[in-house]
Amino acid sequence: MHRFNWVPVAGFSRRCEPKIKLVKFGDGYQQRSPAGINNKLRTYSASFKYSSDVIWEIDHFLFHRGGVESFLFIPFGEFEERVVVCKSWNATEIGSKGELVAQFEQVVY
Repeated sequence: MHRFNWVPVAGFSRRCEPKIKLVKFGDGYQQRSPAGINNKLRTYSASFKYSSDVIWEIDHFLFHRGGVESFLFIPFGEFEERVVVCKSWNATEIGSKGELVAQFEQVVY
């Protein structure tokens, strides 16, 4: 499995929206339970600011995975690798500098 080796800049965000099953009863009572064993997967939003050449390398890496092939990524501030896919990113280059903003979705390998 490929490894994503670039480090995002500060301002990194992580989001988690656990998947649940909800049953509502007529008297207002609700019962909630996890929807499967992997119901707490995270989504990461990361920004990368490097030279245009490095931004091109990141874009190339993501493009060749095509939003389908998973890869290893260490989120900013964490020490454990996560298996993620990236289905959306935006690269901007101005002269010799560039920025790439990507959305990584944790997946189960």
